Amino acid sequence: MKDKVCLLAIKSRFAELRKSESCGGKKVMNLKQLLQGKIRVNNKFPFVNTRDTACIICNHIVNGESPILFVSHDEDDGMWQFLCGGSHGVEDAKVVALGEVFDLDPSIEKVAEMPCGYCATRDKIDDD
Repeated sequence: MKDKVCLLAIKSRFAELRKSESCGGKKVMNLKQLLQGKIRVNNKFPFVNTRDTACIICNHIVNGESPILFVSHDEDDGMWQFLCGGSHGVEDAKVVALGEVFDLDPSIEKVAEMPCGYCATRDKIDDD
């Protein structure tokens, strides 16, 4: 339940960012800059959404501390969330482009057709 409350807080904060004009500037982080060019580029993009679709990712993944182990495609707004499966606060959330998450971890193509309202988990990055 605590994780659900944290995710709701993150989504609430993201909703505020989407409404602010600063979302296109300082508030939206460029994952390529954060990873300093360590992203693998794959030209085949499997998602129906465009590469620049905003999504939520936790800083544990961005910092290379943890892999993506939890993916949510939210029913209410179609928002994608990519998390490590650990506990998160609002300060742990980063807003990035879906294409940048895919470049970071192309294995997320397995959930590209997951409908809104569903989530997927895995125990380690090699799991299907």
